[in-house]
Amino acid sequence: MRTSQRLIAGALVTANIAGITLLPMAANASETGRRNTTYLLGAAAAALLLTQKNKLPGLITLAGAAYAYKRYNDSIVQRHRLAAEYGYRYQDNRYNDRNNYRQQQQYLQHERDVRQEQWRQHEENLQHDRYVQEERHQQQMREHEQHLMEIRNRQRMHWLQVHDHEHDI
Repeated sequence: MRTSQRLIAGALVTANIAGITLLPMAANASETGRRNTTYLLGAAAAALLLTQKNKLPGLITLAGAAYAYKRYNDSIVQRHRLAAEYGYRYQDNRYNDRNNYRQQQQYLQHERDVRQEQWRQHEENLQHDRYVQEERHQQQMREHEQHLMEIRNRQRMHWLQVHDHEHDI
């Protein structure tokens, strides 16, 4: 192995060991960053395994690539879980925030339209109820007037019978 190849292999091994050692202090990477890290470590592992006689650095880098892929896949699973739990509105990018604002405004407008329609139907029902009550009241008044007319007619008939009877006597 040449000296430059030994230095590169040593640097990669050192980077992998430092990465594994400092893993608990790792920063939160984006899904895209994790994907790119997986690609980079996979390519480095392939290059080391194909070009080096000593396969240990390539295998260590391959293990790092496998772990990076696991973290990348976990972030995808977590995003899908959050989307299922909170709905597709859960995204942390600014473009989707604008879409959320539009969707929220459309939802609020829809709610206002629904309430206005409910209020209009309520007013129509009240107006119809008033109309029905007025019709009932008029019907009762007509029935009452008819009843009064029948009573008056009976009284008149009775009066006429009484007076006719007095005339006959």
